[in-house]
Amino acid sequence: MAHHIVDFQIVDKKDVYGKIGLIQIGRKVCDGKDVINNHTHLNWFELTCIVEGEGEIFGGDKYVSVKKGDIFLSFPCEVHGINSSEKNPLTYDHFAFYTTNEDYNDTLERVMTIYSGAEKRVFRSYLVREMLDSCIHTLIEGNEYQRDYLEASFSLIVLELMKVFEVKRSAGFINDEASQNPEKLCAVIKHYIDTHLFSLDSLTELADLCGYNYSYLSFLFRKVTGVTLSDYYKNKRFESAKLMINENKLKIGEISNLLGYSSVYAFSKAFKDEFGVSPKNYYKSSGGDKQ
Repeated sequence: MAHHIVDFQIVDKKDVYGKIGLIQIGRKVCDGKDVINNHTHLNWFELTCIVEGEGEIFGGDKYVSVKKGDIFLSFPCEVHGINSSEKNPLTYDHFAFYTTNEDYNDTLERVMTIYSGAEKRVFRSYLVREMLDSCIHTLIEGNEYQRDYLEASFSLIVLELMKVFEVKRSAGFINDEASQNPEKLCAVIKHYIDTHLFSLDSLTELADLCGYNYSYLSFLFRKVTGVTLSDYYKNKRFESAKLMINENKLKIGEISNLLGYSSVYAFSKAFKDEFGVSPKNYYKSSGGDKQ
């Protein structure tokens, strides 16, 4: 595996290669104790392949340790961050993608359900590491078959990813163990909300997915967690909104659309009702001037 590439990255390519949509791909070589600050993923998955060194990756709600040879899978709508070791700095490849294939999406949905814990998403695959390395070199060097090669390679990477996690098509949203354990059931529900903030149209969808009456599900969730389903959902949306505003990558209107508000006005009013300040003034208070 070649390691001479330094900080190569294609960001926001947003090109579709067959069944795989590319968001970004590249290699990062850390110098000392580099930190990739926590940031929000939108509707994409990301693989982080550790080429050299060691450090920590934040996924879901915790940091997990990673070292050379490890691969970490990040989920859509998740907060993601990386800390590199100072003594043994990280070099890592990253590949952010989504799929346009319904079967792939169904399988990846099950991956998110079954492997919700960040510690369960560290794995090893020689094929994935080699293919990512090869794709990065292909993008740098280029050739007349580049698009065909990338299309085949991206699909192979995603297929290998799904194979590694051994997701069975018969697996449902709630397994038998979770359905009989209120704490585990609520943990699964929380994880589903966390990773579907931008696609969940109504909380009643949870009842359909779980096979429970919504009123009972809401009662059980409050009894176990101490907060209502609607409050948990609302708080997560506002947490995500604040983080995206501070990141200064999206306009207020774009954030409003992502979170499913009918208008910028509706979003701004809800934000001000919650925090006592408009989104624009909230950003200004941290030193920015977002339009």
